Amino acid sequence: MSVKSNENLRRTLSRKSLMGEGPITFEDLLSNRASLLIFKKFCVESLATEGLLFWLEVQDYRTVQVESYLIMLAKKLFDKYIAADAPLGIGIPSYLRDQIASELASGRKPSPTLFDEAETTVYFALRYDLFPRFVASPYYAQLVNQKIEQLSVATMDDFDLYRFLGAGGFGMVLLARHRSTKKFFAVKVIDKRIIISQNQLHAIFREKEVLATVEHPFIVAMRYSFQTADHLCLCLDYIEGGNMYVDLMRGPYSHERAAYYTAQVVLALEHLHSLDILYRDLKPDNVLLAIDGTIKLADMGAARGISVDGTIAGDSHSARKTAKAVDESRGRRMTITGTHGYRAPEVYERDYGKPSDWWNVGLLVVEMLTCANPLRGENRKASEYLTKYKELTLPESIREDAQSLVYAFLHRNANQRLGTPRTSEGETEPQAISRVKAHRFFRGIDFDKLLAGEATPPADVETKSSSLEMQRTLNAETNQIDYFCQMVDYMKTSMDMRSTWILKPDDQATFDDFDFVSTKVFEEDLGGGDGGGRPAAKRSQSAGGH
Repeated sequence: MSVKSNENLRRTLSRKSLMGEGPITFEDLLSNRASLLIFKKFCVESLATEGLLFWLEVQDYRTVQVESYLIMLAKKLFDKYIAADAPLGIGIPSYLRDQIASELASGRKPSPTLFDEAETTVYFALRYDLFPRFVASPYYAQLVNQKIEQLSVATMDDFDLYRFLGAGGFGMVLLARHRSTKKFFAVKVIDKRIIISQNQLHAIFREKEVLATVEHPFIVAMRYSFQTADHLCLCLDYIEGGNMYVDLMRGPYSHERAAYYTAQVVLALEHLHSLDILYRDLKPDNVLLAIDGTIKLADMGAARGISVDGTIAGDSHSARKTAKAVDESRGRRMTITGTHGYRAPEVYERDYGKPSDWWNVGLLVVEMLTCANPLRGENRKASEYLTKYKELTLPESIREDAQSLVYAFLHRNANQRLGTPRTSEGETEPQAISRVKAHRFFRGIDFDKLLAGEATPPADVETKSSSLEMQRTLNAETNQIDYFCQMVDYMKTSMDMRSTWILKPDDQATFDDFDFVSTKVFEEDLGGGDGGGRPAAKRSQSAGGH
């Protein structure tokens, strides 16, 4: 397309989009994360980021179900954008500020619609003030050109690959650094041919959709998902402290440290379960220790929805690809998933739900305090027998309150397990979680402060400084996916098959809707992360930024 044709197209689209009729409308801009990345750059350059930041964070706020998490987010939104002295004030009417403040002060669970009127005010400022200026800018021309050539949220060219971290069922994990932001990530690289040959499309889309849905302080976050001609890539926050399995090789934890970590696991599971997601693979290997002393649940590869076909609930096109075909005539028959020695008894019967995750919490506490799993046998069959029939006796070195918690979590009757609602008494799921938090094992722990990042870790919880800047020098040979594919047998085999098994357009089409970019990427790039923002002197004083 010629330069003149591009310019004519840009002018045509500018007029149409301003009227809400063109192929790139303001609504299109907000709904397409790749387009939004370009709009974000314009906002940063224009020093008008508050409105977009607020709009993005309100979208996340509305998805939260857990009351304590909703309260925490509501207070952060108010303090950050709405309070009279808010560092990123969006300039809403005082009556609306007072109205929101009054609801927050009431002590009641804040409504998901609490910020709707403020969001509408911001939306109109963005739509009728900032967007016309964006249309008149070079960024809009860039958007038009990229629209024609197909936008992408990220590509492998955005990252430098540093080293191999590990391999899994469908691929490998690499340490990478974003060339623009200089942030390090763990990039999970999945081979498309392996996914197709093993008929596991639903599995990879489940993992992607869970990670895209879940944003929580104690769950590893996904920032991007994108694809190459041969691979799918999940770009996750890199957690430097290693995993709990390796850490426990140094010896068992104190009761205080175990309680501190367990409380965070409880909050993470509470959030997953509120979204009707089963984790299904809680074990020390999948609990990562962050350098700030907190933990993060990792590896959502086994996660699924609670429905028979495992669908992850959501309105996105990719959510519809998370269902696994089932034979309804056979009744509810789920996959025996997870690691042997950690599966709850009902998992072996292929009919289980959220209580199976609470069973895993009990075993995790035992391992933290003893460095051993009493229900793990030499093989799956031995582990199944121990899980179903072994009489569990805990060592006397474990305090009584910890023993009480463990036995309550390891009740073989899932309906009587701690964390499961007492439905015969009309107990709800949030009330059942409250019983968990109220257990004396957690005395001294303020769950609200823990969730808000305000809790002080026990003295024996290690905190460290980042050492990620001390990396080896990159070179052209090692800074590419195929260099690392040769380290994993099945990925090397797939790589060798590329000339004989060419992925056709229909094959590639099965991975449509895989691309994603997290709201947090926008927040951090716009200067609205928890670390602060721009100096007040440079900040615009209205939602529109003029």
